[in-house]
Amino acid sequence: RLYVVSSGFIIANYYAYWRLKDVWWSNPKTKFHFYRGWRQTQGSYDFGFDDSLWHHIDKLGHYYNTRYASLLLADTAKWIGFQKKQSLWIGAITSWLLFLQIELFDSQFEEWGFSLGDLAANTAGAFTPILSDHYPVLQNFRLKLSYHISEEIDKERYVVEDYAGMTFWLTASPRLILPDVLDRFWPGFLNVAFGYGVSQKAHGEVELYLGLDYNLEKIRTKSALLNRMIYYMDYLHLPAPAIRIRPMKESYFLYY
Repeated sequence: RLYVVSSGFIIANYYAYWRLKDVWWSNPKTKFHFYRGWRQTQGSYDFGFDDSLWHHIDKLGHYYNTRYASLLLADTAKWIGFQKKQSLWIGAITSWLLFLQIELFDSQFEEWGFSLGDLAANTAGAFTPILSDHYPVLQNFRLKLSYHISEEIDKERYVVEDYAGMTFWLTASPRLILPDVLDRFWPGFLNVAFGYGVSQKAHGEVELYLGLDYNLEKIRTKSALLNRMIYYMDYLHLPAPAIRIRPMKESYFLYY
C-alpha cells in the first residue's frame, strides 16, 4: 500500500505541476523574492489588510485547502497501516510541503512572489487536525465553503480564482454556550454559521453573513466508508437560511 500510494502521489504531483505551469506559471520570471502585496513595492508582506485585492479571502482558501488535504492524507496514511498520531503528522507535513512548493514556484515570478501570508495560512490549515486531536474543544468548530459562479469568472477564467463566488463559514453548535435548560430544545443537527465573502476583485465590498448550518455527522450509517464520506461532505456549507449583515442587510430563504 505504501508503494502504491507513494508512486501515485508522485505521478499526480508531477502531472499537476505541468498542468499548472501552463495555466499560472507562464508569466515573466525573476529571482526569488517575497510578495509584499498587490502594490508590489510596498506592503506588510501580505499580512496587511490593504495588501490583498481580495481582502484576504484567499487566505481562508489556503487554510481550507491545506486542512482538507491534511485530513485526506492522514486517512490515507491510516489505510497504509500507520497509527493515528503518526498518520496525523504524516498528513500535516505532506500537506504543508505540497503547498509550500506552490509558494516556491510563485516566488520566481515578477507579478507574485513568496507570500508569507499564504505560508502562515497553509501552516495553520495543515496542522489544525493535530491541534484538534490534542484539544478536542476545537472539533466543535469547522470552516466550510459554499460557492456560486460570480460575474468575476469571466475575468478570472478559473473557478479556483473566482473568490467573489466563494463564502467561507465558521460553524458551531450553539449548544456550546446555551444554558442546560435551553440546550435540549436546540436540534443537534443544526449549527449556526458566520460567513465571510467579497463582492469583487480589486477591493470590492466585504460581505458578512449570519445563518444556519447542518451538522451532517449526525447522520450515521452502518458503513464506515459512507460515514467517512459524509464527514468530508460536511466541509461544504449546504443551502440554508441566512442574513447578510454587511454591506447591505438582506435576508435569504436559502443561501449558498
